[in-house]
Amino acid sequence: MIVPRHDFGAQKKKNNIVITEGALNVIDRDGLSSKSQSIKNSGLLKGPLTGICIGILIGGNSRKFSIDAGQITELSLQIKKAAESLNADVLLSTSRRTPEQVEDVLKKQFAGYPRTKLLIIANQNNHPDAVGGLLGLSDMVICSPESISMISESVASGKYVFVFKGSGLSRKHENFLKNYTDKGYIYRDEIGRLQENIERIWQNKPQVKIPEDNLRVSEALNRIL
Repeated sequence: MIVPRHDFGAQKKKNNIVITEGALNVIDRDGLSSKSQSIKNSGLLKGPLTGICIGILIGGNSRKFSIDAGQITELSLQIKKAAESLNADVLLSTSRRTPEQVEDVLKKQFAGYPRTKLLIIANQNNHPDAVGGLLGLSDMVICSPESISMISESVASGKYVFVFKGSGLSRKHENFLKNYTDKGYIYRDEIGRLQENIERIWQNKPQVKIPEDNLRVSEALNRIL
């Protein structure tokens, strides 16, 4: 059995169980390079990338969690402040779950912003390599907090990952985020502290930490096979 830690709970671990830190994914260096090139060839980039790239992945509402326009407005302002301070480009993609009012705010904030080099509204012009390409091209990634898969993929890309806080997440989800934060895989804080945290991490450049989930699974399979 392969079980994410947030689903395993307080059970006693058995020899036939492999516990992963997050969701398994296929993110690797070669794949990111290929998807990055795909985005470059797509014509979606608005001009050449000039230096540091801040990637933003915005998901959508879940059972009790929701993203509202006010949060996204504040998030946008924090991102722009960080981009100006670091002389960085901005790469942004929504998902098919993103509410229309959130899409509208993002388009208003970033469509005409000179530092925006990629803006994908998934419900209008999605690209199959949007997430992988964005992760490959970015130096740091900002994620909304509701998608375990999206955060796991971002962390697996080997970039600094920032997750802003939100209410309405399940206990399992909060356990996942706490574990990732405690182990240094992500940096999680209130939206209003995002600029400060981005600048601090980029200045200090701590070691990027990545879970060895795929290695754990591979080693377990090798013991069987």
